[in-house]
Amino acid sequence: MRAPLARLNARIAGGKTRLQDAENEIKRISERRLAELMKRSERVRFEQLDDPDLTKPDRAKLRRSIAAGLRHGKLEILVFRGHFRWRRVLHWLRYRGLTTVVAAAIVVPIILLMVIARSNTGQVFVVPNAVTLDWKLPSGAKEKTSLHVGDRLVVISSSGTSHVVRRWIKNQGYATSQFASD
Repeated sequence: MRAPLARLNARIAGGKTRLQDAENEIKRISERRLAELMKRSERVRFEQLDDPDLTKPDRAKLRRSIAAGLRHGKLEILVFRGHFRWRRVLHWLRYRGLTTVVAAAIVVPIILLMVIARSNTGQVFVVPNAVTLDWKLPSGAKEKTSLHVGDRLVVISSSGTSHVVRRWIKNQGYATSQFASD
C-alpha cells in the first residue's frame, strides 16, 4: 500500500514542478513580448493590448506606458523651448482648462460663503460682573435689562474695550447693545 502512495506523491510533486516550470516559461515569454512592444510606437502598443502572449501584470504595464505617453505635464506650457507655442496652450485648455474652471466655480463660492459666515458669526461672551445694558430692540424701541454673572452674550464686533453684543428675542429678532469691558 505504501508503494502506490509513494508513486502518487512522486507524480504530484513532479506535476507541481512541471506546473511551476510552465508558469515560469509563460512569464519569460510575456516579458520578452512586453520588452519587444515597449520599443514600438504607442499606436502599435495600443493595438497589441489584447495580445494572448501577455500576462495580466505585463498587460497592465503596457497600459500604464501608453497612459504615460498620453499625459501632458502641467508645467509644460510654461517651459519655453526657443519660442512659445499657442498650440500647447490650446491643447492644455482643451483637456485641463475645463476642469480648472469647474473646480474654481465650485471652490471659490464655497470659500466666499465660509468667509462671510465666519465674519457674521459672533463669539460667546460670559458676563463676568452684573451689568445693566441699554438694548435697541428690532422694532427700534429701547429697553434696559440687567444681566447677572454667568449670563451669556454674543459679541458681534469689538474695538478696544468696547464691544457690540446681541441677544435673540423670540418672534422679534436680535436686540443689540454696546458693552464696555475692563
